[in-house]
Amino acid sequence: FAYEVHSIRLSFRVLTSLEGGDDDIVGMLNRIDVYGPVGRSVGEENNRWDFRSPSACNTPFQSQDGRLATGLLHGNVTTASGALGCAEVSSGQLGLVFKPSVLSPNFMATLEFAVQNPRKSPKDLWNIWRVRVSRSRQEPASSAPGVMQLLASQPQLYENLCEATIKGFSVKPTLASVRLTTSNIAAGEKCEVDFEIVPEAPVVLGMVVAVTLPTGFKTLELKEHLAAFNTGLYSTGMLELLPLQGNELWGELARETVLLLFVAPTGQLLRFRLGPINT
Repeated sequence: FAYEVHSIRLSFRVLTSLEGGDDDIVGMLNRIDVYGPVGRSVGEENNRWDFRSPSACNTPFQSQDGRLATGLLHGNVTTASGALGCAEVSSGQLGLVFKPSVLSPNFMATLEFAVQNPRKSPKDLWNIWRVRVSRSRQEPASSAPGVMQLLASQPQLYENLCEATIKGFSVKPTLASVRLTTSNIAAGEKCEVDFEIVPEAPVVLGMVVAVTLPTGFKTLELKEHLAAFNTGLYSTGMLELLPLQGNELWGELARETVLLLFVAPTGQLLRFRLGPINT
């Protein structure tokens, strides 16, 4: 969806000479650069991915297999005890350096990181992700984290050896409108907050809505203070709560976020009520 922060997972494999690659360079590879899709219209910034906002190297996110991650996840790139540096070279380029390298034609390498979708998709011609693999022109003097991060920010120190492109995906507007009304919000009082959301696409079963409460508001027992709207009445059997995986690591943010799963039809809009308390 447009302007939504989520995770991107890229998988790739270097090829053998028999497949059109080069066996001789595999052991030399120690840098990966990822380039996000970009728009080519002059002065148009709303169809560009931005690795710096949020930071692809440091932003916490929930991975696609349910893990809580802080910063970039990687697989079959370096060893568990290996050194890896990550840097946003520019808003559209993410650089990684690693030592030792375990890139191999026998295994898929994976990269997963947080990203925010642009407001609209680039044109099909430019809607591609690009992955480039390189080798260093000289052996780094140190594998200290600060040194590796500095090297990741300097692609000119590396020789490009191979690259591939991956087709991008369409970005869709999420919501046509959002309205909310609330009852008394005095300190120490429970209040009722009614939400009315009109999605751009039809409401489907299994739709999930995340609600993050303002600072100072706490959720009450949600089974008693949560309902969805259907045919003129609020009903408690139309919503289910989803747990935030690893919420003990999210601290205050996780305790103020509620994930709601719609398990019954609600028509062409989503209407539901929360009952938090203002602490």
